[in-house]
Amino acid sequence: MGKNDIWIASTTMAIKGTLVTTDLDFQHLRTLFLDIDILDFQNIIDNQ
Repeated sequence: MGKNDIWIASTTMAIKGTLVTTDLDFQHLRTLFLDIDILDFQNIIDNQ
């Protein structure tokens, strides 16, 4: 995780928000600290 990703994750946690991302770098924080929705745009595009 990069420095900016840590800021994004900590801000989301502080406001008790849901992090919506396409970046799998946040996946290890799911269920531990954050509510995360990971979008798979490739799957969406392929199914249209």
